Amino acid sequence: MAVMIQAVLDNLNGYNEDESLYDVSHRYLLHDFDDLLNYGRTAYNPEIITKIIQSERRWLKKRYFIHNALKSTDKIFKTDTDSLIKYSEMYSEAINYYRYASVRDKGIIRQNKEIKAFKKDLKDKYFRFGNSGKISGNNELLDPEKLAEICCEMAGISVDDTALIKDEITEFIRNCPESYIKKGLSAKYIGSMFGVVKFGYDSKSSNLRQKIVLGSCYGITYLFDEIIDDPDYSSEEKEKYYRNISNILLSTRDDDIELSENYLMAYTENALIKMRDELPENRWKMLAKAYSAIADASLKGAEWGYGNILRDEDLYINSALKGAYTRIIPAILAEYRITEKFLVHTLRSGYIFQLPDDLRDFPEDTKNGNITAFNYYKFGANPLNHHPIEILMLAISRTSFIDYPELKDACNLYMASIFQSLKVLSEKNRTEDLCKLFSEMNIPDNETNRQLCLTGRNYNLVTDFETEIAGRCTKISLDMKKSLNDSDVR
Repeated sequence: MAVMIQAVLDNLNGYNEDESLYDVSHRYLLHDFDDLLNYGRTAYNPEIITKIIQSERRWLKKRYFIHNALKSTDKIFKTDTDSLIKYSEMYSEAINYYRYASVRDKGIIRQNKEIKAFKKDLKDKYFRFGNSGKISGNNELLDPEKLAEICCEMAGISVDDTALIKDEITEFIRNCPESYIKKGLSAKYIGSMFGVVKFGYDSKSSNLRQKIVLGSCYGITYLFDEIIDDPDYSSEEKEKYYRNISNILLSTRDDDIELSENYLMAYTENALIKMRDELPENRWKMLAKAYSAIADASLKGAEWGYGNILRDEDLYINSALKGAYTRIIPAILAEYRITEKFLVHTLRSGYIFQLPDDLRDFPEDTKNGNITAFNYYKFGANPLNHHPIEILMLAISRTSFIDYPELKDACNLYMASIFQSLKVLSEKNRTEDLCKLFSEMNIPDNETNRQLCLTGRNYNLVTDFETEIAGRCTKISLDMKKSLNDSDVR
């Protein structure tokens, strides 16, 4: 395994390029998948996972009764205690998210002094955020002018260049179609930008302004998938656009690229070119390789159909590879030091990055014909040996107890992503009967899955900081879009 991860690192750094980065990463992940299954046979204890799920259900039931009681007393005494409690819960979740995101993205376990400093820095700012527009209530939204500042605060960083951040966000919203914003693209953009800024901040970068610009460019590239999937564009337009993107990834600073005629396509192409011109040459090559690895995985997946004979390895390794490099790209952009340890962490965690998204997106993926392990397990021609929830549980358990045993509540932090995905899944399907939905999705009936589905009627009470903030960003972005359109008309 050490030799194989060294091969991945060498390839990423421009050495031993006889094979593609996708190929050497796939080979490492193939062996890692065997290691994951072996962990499942020899060390995995499903009872620990089951107890965490049961504990979550008990807490959600308790929360349900507390909130109902508070709503009644608020109505009688004309108070707003329920909103304050919800707000306090979201504040606590923000702290947990800070700890979770650190270990998820970088494999960094935050020390007590760092957590205390984050709490102290967040407290006043977070409650000011609440007074401007409470997360839990239906109050007026925040002034859009404060969005950049709030994003810095929620990310736990201190950046003086909020004016630059605001300008970048405004430019994105001006160019992004309203229909894409409604689908959450502005929230993805902002999250991606701050992913890069956060890496730069943690590595004590001397040029955070550049990281803001590069983070913005990274966020803009999320438009690529939307454009490719958009039926309003012809196949000829998409083919030319894809060629342009490929040519940019292979280009150097001296190369001229003829941009697409469509303004949105040209906007994303310009973002890639700006990355190329801003980054040192070696980092640009690393970035191009990482994007190409994701593109290779996406193209492979695009060729699949339910009639194809696919194995567990085909589906799970492809998912892990895409999930891993989506997390590696921000580190490359921020000039974060890419080490063997960092690559091992991200590649082994690829299942945790990708599979929760595939779970909550099951309805859309099935409708649009996007093949994932979840819908292939139900509709595919070749029966899979392992359901994706099983793989996800194994990955969470291995990461928690083998990779980071010193983080005592690691499993609880990682399991939160499952609860949040199931909350979204139940909302999309407009049902609290997750056991029925699990049956329809052909999810195996075992004790762990049964405990997951039995919690169904209470998932609406799950506190999901990331989704809540994303929803706020989307609403603010739509207001900003309307304001920008009105000013352009005038």
